[in-house]
Amino acid sequence: MPRVGRHLARIVAVARYRPAFFWLVAGIVVVGLTGLSLALTLTGGETPTTPQTPLAAPSGPSAPSSTPAPSFPTTTAPAPAPTSSHPAVTAATHSPSTRPPASSSRPPAAHSTSPAKTGSTPVHTVKPHQASSTPAAPPRPLVWPTAASTGVVPGTKLKPSSGNLTLKRGAVLKNRELTGCITVQGSNVTITNVLIHNNGCTWPIRANQGGFSNLTISHVEIDGRGQASNDAGIACGNCTISYANIHGTIDGIKADDNVTVRDSYIHDLPHANESHNDGIQTLGTTRLTIEHNTIVVGQQANSAIILSTGSSGSTGMRNVAIRDNLLGGGVYSVFAGYARGTDQLGRVSNISVVNNAFTTSTWSRGGRYGPLTSDDPPVVIAGNFWADGPNASKAITS
Repeated sequence: MPRVGRHLARIVAVARYRPAFFWLVAGIVVVGLTGLSLALTLTGGETPTTPQTPLAAPSGPSAPSSTPAPSFPTTTAPAPAPTSSHPAVTAATHSPSTRPPASSSRPPAAHSTSPAKTGSTPVHTVKPHQASSTPAAPPRPLVWPTAASTGVVPGTKLKPSSGNLTLKRGAVLKNRELTGCITVQGSNVTITNVLIHNNGCTWPIRANQGGFSNLTISHVEIDGRGQASNDAGIACGNCTISYANIHGTIDGIKADDNVTVRDSYIHDLPHANESHNDGIQTLGTTRLTIEHNTIVVGQQANSAIILSTGSSGSTGMRNVAIRDNLLGGGVYSVFAGYARGTDQLGRVSNISVVNNAFTTSTWSRGGRYGPLTSDDPPVVIAGNFWADGPNASKAITS
């Protein structure tokens, strides 16, 4: 320590009497310290050591790490938009669950059908197709009504009776085999699980007089017996018809205002005395829904469905939806309600014919001259397709 003190004393003396020399020494010291600091920064402040030989990796499977490997979201290219296709169509059973959901927008599909015959249960099959690049709803099975899925529920015990019946307000007629006809004269009437053999009446079921409402007709079979005196199997307004099997009548159904027909089978309408057979006919309506039916008529028939706007008067043809049906036969299978230059535009509003399949089992063109007529705008025509034949599954474009 004494030596250090003497050296400091000398430095102070030099700084006092020789300041230039002192500042030179101080500058050298500062530069040296700065260089040392820079060296430590570049080496990370550690003294270099001799590198060690790395350890050999242990043999066998390595132990799992306690830290999980990072995961990253994967990106999958989107699937191409589906093209129009339908899976297989099979004959319907008698359960209501066989009816596909009412959705509205099924793409064109392919079907194979056999000609409809009384009591037969044709099986309809679908071949996949790609008719359009337009995105379509997911495919689902289609089951068209047949004799097996309509009419009286199998196993139902029916009580035989004969003669004509009049049903008043709130009446329920069920589980009956009737030789005769029914006239409805009241609201809130139900007719279910009834087999009717026509005995010469004009209408086996008539409910289009008197303005009555809420008539329900379900699981009914009407055998018109081919009688020329008949007009239609059912004539009604303010009614819902479902799971009906109608055959042997001149027309299947005459629809007035506020009518729904669904899940039914109309077929084998006899041609008699130059009859003008139609599966479903309306001479004017404020609301008519024809949904998921099989309506196939013969070569001498007029149509599967006719909207006769020219006969509609002031009622007009309004709020008509024809969708998801299997149709065929007639001069044209569907008269869609408006022919430009023939019908009055003011009588027509909100008519659509969409997602229907047309069979070639009666005529190669659906009807004798084609599947559709009187289909000018504002009638909406979309999503209709051929059920079978050389153009099976292809969209009907005109």
